[in-house]
Amino acid sequence: MSALETSVQTLASALDALENRLSEKLADASADADAVEATQRQARAARAHLHEASTGLAASLAELRALIEAPETDPVSKESDANGAS
Repeated sequence: MSALETSVQTLASALDALENRLSEKLADASADADAVEATQRQARAARAHLHEASTGLAASLAELRALIEAPETDPVSKESDANGAS
């Protein structure tokens, strides 16, 4: 085999190897794109759940604040007042 034929075969082998590597990279990139898309969907769902939870927490805190700030009533003194005792 001549040097030219050997060079052509070497070049063909190198091109085949390059094509295989590119195919693998494209498959990896496709898998990465799918993973990124899945992660974005999960982030949107988490954001929605976080909004729901924060809304519920804010309502609970408002109720708690209202209970804390409400005037205290002493049931014992009310009973005493009702019975005429001071």
